[in-house]
Amino acid sequence: MLTITEAEARERNLPGCDVFKRTQLAYKDDLNRDAFVVSLYHEAYKIFLSSILIGQFPILRDESRRTQEALDNGTFDIRTHQISQTQWQRMEYINLENFYIATGFELFYKSRILENDFLVNYLEDKNEFKELRKEQRERPIHKSELFNISGYFYDTTLQKNILKGITEKSLDFSLISKEIKYYETLNLSIDLLGIIEDFRRLRNQIHLPGEFGESPNLTRLGNNVVPLMIDFINSEIVDKANMLTDKWKLNYRELSRLDV
Repeated sequence: MLTITEAEARERNLPGCDVFKRTQLAYKDDLNRDAFVVSLYHEAYKIFLSSILIGQFPILRDESRRTQEALDNGTFDIRTHQISQTQWQRMEYINLENFYIATGFELFYKSRILENDFLVNYLEDKNEFKELRKEQRERPIHKSELFNISGYFYDTTLQKNILKGITEKSLDFSLISKEIKYYETLNLSIDLLGIIEDFRRLRNQIHLPGEFGESPNLTRLGNNVVPLMIDFINSEIVDKANMLTDKWKLNYRELSRLDV
């Protein structure tokens, strides 16, 4: 039952009065917000590196250069040319590759929304939260809008504090990437937004593999896609995570910048 506020629970020193759900604690203050943001950046970084396209890019780049050199100097022979193990793995696991990359972008989106003090959880579609929930389908909701209505309440059953009004479900990737008022808050280039949208669509192939979906932005940008993604990872994830870790003296390892 949510009948006692967090402040009342602390006054009465009830068991668990200083305990919160981790995701909901991210809305409480700047320190806890940034600590959760850094954890999301680290998860995004790890999953990007899990893809062959990003994690093995130096190998893929060197193999591509050697092939191009052979073509340029006339020594390339299609009869003896073999696809490398790295290239073969990328083709064999392409649906999983796209899933990894899209998920990395999704985690980044949610971390940046949270970092800007907007809600990354859907609001409850009932009572005093119903109107904000409706608006949430079109624009990001600042946490202050929620706290103007409600706040943290002590759950006597769970013996922890709960932020009343939000659900366990986080914003859909499709909503964040399609609604202009959401992706405007991210301050990303048109090219990068296009890359992200293409990978979001390609990710769906892992659910029901079939014909490859269209990826107009990836096609248009060609060889520039991976360098753009690596620059993005370095500046928007690695540098930001390391900056926040240093600012708050958080217990996270320093992330290494990727080689372009």
